[in-house]
Amino acid sequence: MPLSAADLANLGNTPITIRSTAFANVYVRLDGSGVTAATDQGGGTVNCQYNAASYERFRVRPQSDGSYAFESVAFPNVVLRMDGSGVSTQTDNGGGKVNCQYGSPGPYERFHASPQPDGTFSFESMAFPKVFLRLNGTGVTATSGAGGGTVNCQFAADGGTYEKFVLALADQRLDFQIQRQQQTQWCWAATSASVAAYFDAATPWTQCTVVNGEMGRNDCCGAAASTGVCNQPWYLDRALQRVGHFNQIMGPMTTLQLGTELTNALPVGARVGWSGGGGHFMALRGRFVSNAVEYVSVADPWYGDSDVTDDVFRTRYQGSGTWTHSYKTKR
Repeated sequence: MPLSAADLANLGNTPITIRSTAFANVYVRLDGSGVTAATDQGGGTVNCQYNAASYERFRVRPQSDGSYAFESVAFPNVVLRMDGSGVSTQTDNGGGKVNCQYGSPGPYERFHASPQPDGTFSFESMAFPKVFLRLNGTGVTATSGAGGGTVNCQFAADGGTYEKFVLALADQRLDFQIQRQQQTQWCWAATSASVAAYFDAATPWTQCTVVNGEMGRNDCCGAAASTGVCNQPWYLDRALQRVGHFNQIMGPMTTLQLGTELTNALPVGARVGWSGGGGHFMALRGRFVSNAVEYVSVADPWYGDSDVTDDVFRTRYQGSGTWTHSYKTKR
């Protein structure tokens, strides 16, 4: 999902990608190998990559002057650098140099994000007014180890074809395993027990011990499990609190809110309400973009794992489910 200007100041450590609008599936790539100290000329390599992996992930770092720096996720403390020396007129091939710098962002590492009417951005150097980040991804049609194409500078190109970019959250997925619910009404127990196991593989909590605790019983791990005294709907927030991993309950999350939790390696509990009445609990363990469509990765104790579009999960999960509540977890 493309990020807005308002989102940029609130991303924290949530990773993003910088995608060209002129070249399909081509992203800004940063290789900060060997960049371990600040130097006058910078270092490393910034070019293009087809599809996004680790070298194409950045963290947006807001600066006190209202500008932004872009820190590599793969190379901590290494930021995108632009030297626009001599770039004073538009040329077919652009000019200047874009590479990497180590440490706190200086003037060469700060950019003004210029919002475009179509929701994209152009990035103007703070050190070189009217000089913009440029990407030429000609020939970049498959992933390669060294990347390809050219990332450099262009003069007076706010909103130019090669100078427009989509910022979006990078794909995220946790190594979270959902347990199949052992009884028809135990989605809440399965989800809370799975969260407990995610944070501690040696957790003593099982589905039936969670049920025993919540129902005030001691026989839900035996023959009574399938009976009405144990096999009951219940509250996920209370079950998560019992296993020690409840943080907060809220309504449906925005993509950015979900991405923030996943960045911190925290699965999110979710409730959907069925159009015919009742509801169902599960966990969200990831989110990603495919063909410009936002997806969520659902870990469902009844239906199993699935990747569904964000829109489907919000409004018609499994045909009639509407996302009603979210449950933040904690370690």
